[in-house]
Amino acid sequence: MEDKNIKEFIKIWGRFAIIILLLFKVMYPFELCYRYNKKDIIEVQKIVQKIKDPSTALNPKLDSINSININVNVNNKNAVAIAKRKRQKRCLHEIIVKIASRYNVDPALIKAIIRVESSFNPKAVSYKGAKGLMQLMPVTLKAMGVRDPFDPEFNIEAGVRYFKKLLIMFDNNVELALAAYNAGVTRVRIYKGIPPFRRTRRYVKKVLYYYRYYKREMLEASSGDHDV
Repeated sequence: MEDKNIKEFIKIWGRFAIIILLLFKVMYPFELCYRYNKKDIIEVQKIVQKIKDPSTALNPKLDSINSININVNVNNKNAVAIAKRKRQKRCLHEIIVKIASRYNVDPALIKAIIRVESSFNPKAVSYKGAKGLMQLMPVTLKAMGVRDPFDPEFNIEAGVRYFKKLLIMFDNNVELALAAYNAGVTRVRIYKGIPPFRRTRRYVKKVLYYYRYYKREMLEASSGDHDV
């Protein structure tokens, strides 16, 4: 009797297992469909995120158009900035030539001084308080009656006038005049030459280097545009 019950139990569970397998085969396509729909949901979520994010575009064509517009705008801004710098350089060159010629000083030398002193930055201020293109100290600015030390023309005018006085003082010796411009007249007189300061000696060498450079540039240049 007990063996008969066991056989009946196995038979029932066997049939039940077959039914489960059949149901699994029937349900499997729906499982695939469910997985596929889940992927779709993920894609939809990505698209929605792109819509929320203004920095991205749904349409690749629109995205490429936007990037082209951005590149065009950047290029236009760069072109405007370059043109502006060229105008400023041309204007500055004209001011240097005009004022240097007025005081009978080589424009290339003044250009070299400005290059070393301020790198052509009209708003430059040193830690000691020197201001403008030719880095004039407050005492010198006051003595020269400069109203606005950051105005290129006022600053260059005062700087050239001061440097001309130094040239006269040291018998047109450019090296001594440059040393006095950097370290002061008193120190040049005390040492009877360029003071033995590394900073001053380096300054004189740098100005003379750029002086030769700008002199050659001006000689080779045509009557057209001149760049600083």
